[in-house]
Amino acid sequence: MDRRPEGIEHNKSVAMDHIHAYYKKALDRLPPELFPSLLEAGFCFGFLDPVSNIIANTVSQERHKRKKGKRPRQVGAAATGTKKNSTDRRVRYKAISEIMESSKDFSMTPKPRSGSSTALQRGAGTGIAVRSIRGLATFLTSYFCYLTIQDALRYLRLSKADLLVAVHLIEQDYSAHTFTIHDITAKIALGCAATSAMHPEVPKFVSRSLSLASHVDQVSNLLPKKGCVAHSTINRLSELFTLTKDTTIDGDGDPQMPMQHAISRMQQFRERNTTVVPVGLDYSLELLLLDKIHLLYLEATSRIPRHELCSRHHRGLLKAGHCYGPFDPVTNIILNAIWYDTVFPAEREFEVEMICTKRIARTECHSLEGLVAYVRVLFPALSTHEAMRYLLINNAQLDRIIIRAKEDGHDQCFPFSQAEAFDAASLAACHPSPTAFVEFAITVMPVMGKTLHSMLKVNRMLSSSDANVGNLRLFRVQLSKGLKMHCSDTHNKWGRNMSFMLSVM
Repeated sequence: MDRRPEGIEHNKSVAMDHIHAYYKKALDRLPPELFPSLLEAGFCFGFLDPVSNIIANTVSQERHKRKKGKRPRQVGAAATGTKKNSTDRRVRYKAISEIMESSKDFSMTPKPRSGSSTALQRGAGTGIAVRSIRGLATFLTSYFCYLTIQDALRYLRLSKADLLVAVHLIEQDYSAHTFTIHDITAKIALGCAATSAMHPEVPKFVSRSLSLASHVDQVSNLLPKKGCVAHSTINRLSELFTLTKDTTIDGDGDPQMPMQHAISRMQQFRERNTTVVPVGLDYSLELLLLDKIHLLYLEATSRIPRHELCSRHHRGLLKAGHCYGPFDPVTNIILNAIWYDTVFPAEREFEVEMICTKRIARTECHSLEGLVAYVRVLFPALSTHEAMRYLLINNAQLDRIIIRAKEDGHDQCFPFSQAEAFDAASLAACHPSPTAFVEFAITVMPVMGKTLHSMLKVNRMLSSSDANVGNLRLFRVQLSKGLKMHCSDTHNKWGRNMSFMLSVM
């Protein structure tokens, strides 16, 4: 639903409604003479709550204008009493109307327009609220490289357009690392967000945002939730822009403090709304998981001698070197590749100089399909997304997933048939010989895997004699034991192939 046009528009509309509400609150708390600065660069993104971000960014822009010698526009300065209050209300209404009007029929992608910079910022679809939502989405897609714009809009809807709350929700869904303001990726993402939002002073915006985030407790005490912000508060806020994290007091400066504030805001939101925040979209999670599986394949191929891989085992790797099995993924990949190449040898051996990236990517995709199928056979109540999330958390290691899922209260399929689970995995992964693989996985593979796993612990790379199954004499006893009960029928094709495997050892 979130990827359909109506779903995207819904997410965008709800997020924008929250942003409009933040600007209304900020306009009620700021003095009218700061409204022009708000409309220019008072963005709602940063490492504080959205309203505080608007106020802080407005004060920062006003400070910048004064340094440049541009006098702020005085609105209703000569008026007093009731007349002044009436003037202030009219100015606020005009500012809100301008923000709302500029948000109609906007696109998430800025379109180049002719004219001055002021006209560009005030033009249709380029108001402060629109530039804010673009900045928010850009931060999320820059910080989380697998996130799409559609995903970002969805998380902005779920988080009420609160940047750090959105970051926390994504971290929960994708088991990402804990966000800190001192992370260089966060700094780069903030700069990308400011650039996307057409901020006039991107480097200063980034440095001032980081400075305020380092003093988040002081800023929270300075900016109460209600009431007009006093000029003394504005002056104190301006001073915080120039402070560094080394000048913090009373525990301020904890790089995780802004996220702790965000988690607190999210908990308050969940207390007011009983609906459970749903998990994220499958697409970006799948990309993230495929990248992790790719790293596993790189490690597995680095453990096989280059000559053996390029002269013989490249075929087994690409056709059946999947990463599911009873051991860790790297051990499974090596075992599956060598087993298939030995049991189903090529009619004519050939050597390659390199392995095609697209071909190995296809094998990785097949592995992912097999892993998901295996997990869902074990735990039928799990969705595809939930299965992928367990795979991501547990580095695609099936035994760990079983333990973790049980700890989380998921009921395992009973009675459980390992053969059925491996059969589902091999079929989902388009294995060239699923029946033979199931027999191998439940009989020989557990014994061979223990020996190979021990070898890999001792040596970073297998020797040529180890990698060549025809010379793996260390496995002969284990293979004989594993095949004693399962290879007696020599008329069975797989049985004949395994008998050949023993004969060449």
